[in-house]
Amino acid sequence: MNKILQCLINKKSSIVLLIILVIGPLFYLSFFVYPSADDFSYAVMHKGMSFFEKQKEVYFTWSSRYFATAALSLTALNFGSIHYYGFLSVASLLLFYFGLVYLLKRTIVAQCINNWFLGALLFCAYVLFLPAICENFYWFPSVMTYFVPSALVLFLIANTLESYNYNTLKHNITATLLIFIIGGSNELLIGGIFLWLCTLVCFYYYDHRKINHNYVWLLFITTLLLGVIFFAPGNGVRSNVINSTRSISSFEVLKLSFYRLFIHYIKYAIWVFLLFVFVNTYFKIKVNFHKKITVFKLFLVANVFLFICIFITIYNLKVIHPFRVENLFYFISFTFLYFLSILIISKLELIFNRKMIILLIVSLTALFIFPSITSEFKNNLQIVYTDIFKGKAKGYRKQFLDRDAYLKKYALSKSKLPCKVFKIKNRPETLLFNDIQKDPNHFINKSIALYYGIDVIVLEED
Repeated sequence: MNKILQCLINKKSSIVLLIILVIGPLFYLSFFVYPSADDFSYAVMHKGMSFFEKQKEVYFTWSSRYFATAALSLTALNFGSIHYYGFLSVASLLLFYFGLVYLLKRTIVAQCINNWFLGALLFCAYVLFLPAICENFYWFPSVMTYFVPSALVLFLIANTLESYNYNTLKHNITATLLIFIIGGSNELLIGGIFLWLCTLVCFYYYDHRKINHNYVWLLFITTLLLGVIFFAPGNGVRSNVINSTRSISSFEVLKLSFYRLFIHYIKYAIWVFLLFVFVNTYFKIKVNFHKKITVFKLFLVANVFLFICIFITIYNLKVIHPFRVENLFYFISFTFLYFLSILIISKLELIFNRKMIILLIVSLTALFIFPSITSEFKNNLQIVYTDIFKGKAKGYRKQFLDRDAYLKKYALSKSKLPCKVFKIKNRPETLLFNDIQKDPNHFINKSIALYYGIDVIVLEED
């Protein structure tokens, strides 16, 4: 008994230490978050319009992401303050963590570890292989269009699973609200929700020989939102703008999609999967899968859905997707791979042994060795701690506040000359997405100039 207790204490102690080392710095860096790039664009867009007029204007001229647009129109910057962005980062981090825990509580039927600890452990794994920390946690436009809706998807999956055998009005209202928010934030995720609900409808009918009206209602709402997104005039306008500046053949899109799927596996999926096999065998995680779910079917669905997401993105953007979109693809494969690893462990009846430690070593090798070989790989721990201990985060805050004071003072001078601003030096990779450009007509320069009431902002040469 004492040995078992000591084992559990050691496990918990190790996880707590891992949380402090991996997750702790993310909360610390939240104290140094300030607006950049599109934050200023949303703060000054359609100046003079009411809140609802802004939403209507964006929907008809640029984007169907009504909820993300609304949230970005209500940040502190919209009310004249550059502060408090860190609270948004902290809130999104906690939201994702609670989403993980809620999903674990609704899916796992046996384990030798508390769900709160397991959720923290999975969060650590998520952070270690994440493509881009800044665009996931600290740049608010990306947080609202990719990270927050990803967290809400976890809640929605858990909610709909919970209501499979025990449905209440609370489940219906919560799920409807979640679908409304996710649909107004990210188009790919609402498509995934549609497929998820279709699967639940089929499984429920197979098990009970009757239709689950709750799932049908949610499917109806999701279908309506897909129509709102697909027929949004703003999406058409944005597509025309992209098509007028970029061109790519369908064959090139197909080729790039397969290439990016391959790269995705090499950079993230393989190593995350090995890590999951180690974790799930070590903690004896068990999930009751529906009998219609097999390893092959789950693997096939995961890859087909991921490929479709990559294909649609490249087809629409006419270029390889940016890191914030890759973060979303990573989340999708992260979720699929976790449950796929549990299913494989169950089917093969794998148990924890010394060989499993090899999987952990191989996975961590990718994390710590490959970044020194090629720039395709990143060591997020190194990036985070470099920004903290080399003073990049503190230096960024000082430079940003000094710039803010300078721009306010310059605006009061009413000068008509171009305002010369130095670029942020020793920029922190985790905190600053994009800064003022050399081109005074760049949208970042113009947005910041309009925000401070200055005619023109140019970058001062060093």
